[in-house]
Amino acid sequence: MNITDLSPAFVAANKDILEREGIDVPAHMLPVDPLKRERAINKVEREIQTEIENWLRLRGYYRRGPGDILSNVKAPLGWQIHVHEAKKNPILLDILLLHNEGYCLEFEVKRQNGSYSSDEQRALCEQYHKPVVRSLPEAMKLVNFWESMIQEKELAWLERA
Repeated sequence: MNITDLSPAFVAANKDILEREGIDVPAHMLPVDPLKRERAINKVEREIQTEIENWLRLRGYYRRGPGDILSNVKAPLGWQIHVHEAKKNPILLDILLLHNEGYCLEFEVKRQNGSYSSDEQRALCEQYHKPVVRSLPEAMKLVNFWESMIQEKELAWLERA
């Protein structure tokens, strides 16, 4: 008897048991996940935030923690602050950037069709006009615009001096 002689429904339902017994289950016998493509498009918020934080690090915004503050390496552009267990802390949004020139940018990261997790978060974003980004490209556009505004302000200040 060969595994292909078994019904695909049986193989799919017992995949873990078969693999434990050392039987390789061919991919064509596993059920097709109808939501796989949708899940790939709608990344989990945590994954989007990690992508953004990694890009910010490459950009020159280092994560701010006790070890980072005491290290001899200065963050080229500034610090990024990530609040752990943010759902329990409605005071700050997901990412806070502190530029070395004294400017700050706070924004919320949401997945596509994601909703606010608290009334405070909704108020910060809607009443206080804090941006919400839903992808790395959106975050890049926001940070690049913010940095260009800082540069314009700094140049204007220098021209007045």
